[in-house]
Amino acid sequence: MPESAHRRTGWLVLRLSALELWRNPLGLVLLAVIPAVFIGTIWWTASQDAVPLKIFFGNETLRLLLTQRQVGLVFVSAAVSGFLAAYYTLILFHNDFGYFRFCAFMGLSPPLFTAARFTAFLGVTAVLAAVTTLGLGRVTALEHPLTVFAGFLLIIVIYGAYGGIVGILSRSFMPALLWIVLLAQLDAGWLQNPVYYSAAQDSRVIHWLPAFYPCQVVFSAAFTSRDNGAALGGALVWAVATVAVLIAAVQWRMRGPLNAGGRLDWG
Repeated sequence: MPESAHRRTGWLVLRLSALELWRNPLGLVLLAVIPAVFIGTIWWTASQDAVPLKIFFGNETLRLLLTQRQVGLVFVSAAVSGFLAAYYTLILFHNDFGYFRFCAFMGLSPPLFTAARFTAFLGVTAVLAAVTTLGLGRVTALEHPLTVFAGFLLIIVIYGAYGGIVGILSRSFMPALLWIVLLAQLDAGWLQNPVYYSAAQDSRVIHWLPAFYPCQVVFSAAFTSRDNGAALGGALVWAVATVAVLIAAVQWRMRGPLNAGGRLDWG
């Protein structure tokens, strides 16, 4: 496939992906309503009692005393961002997938398809991360807002890739939606949160969950003046790994059309 044809095809898939998200009224309502409702609920209901929180800087552990409101706001923002990201990629990689399998049979490259769909998703995630950071900054002071934004963006990319993987592998929409709700709430909303599960901070299990490193980035940037390179590196590893698995899952689902005679052009 010529380079100009690659660009035209990629732009067409990107445009179709953006239109799918724009024409999903439930998704637009969720983007506007859910962050406001959850952040507002924590703001009005959480107490100002002190909660001990551990922030991990590689081999060093910093102990902070934050209010239940501050801790709850960060974790509910992470859980909401993760769920919304997974929901949007579930739409992008589950709905109409049969049509794109036909396109693969006609010569569409799976990496090109994945890149275009994920680029459309990243446009939404940048808005979502910005909205979450601005909303959090309105209700509590942030030391480094840009790094907080980066932490939320990493959460969104990780959970977005997870939502795409679930969407590709699931035959039905509702079970896939249940899977993304369960992981987002269990991980970022509950297990990482010392307000609800204080013993989790002393467990190594939470270190292996997707939201651990991005949440550490957010807490470090929000409430300390220190850079947390270890957490940032761990979050980047999670992001790269989940996106790689997403690409592999797309390739696997399109293997039928490709083996049936579709031409795979890696450019």
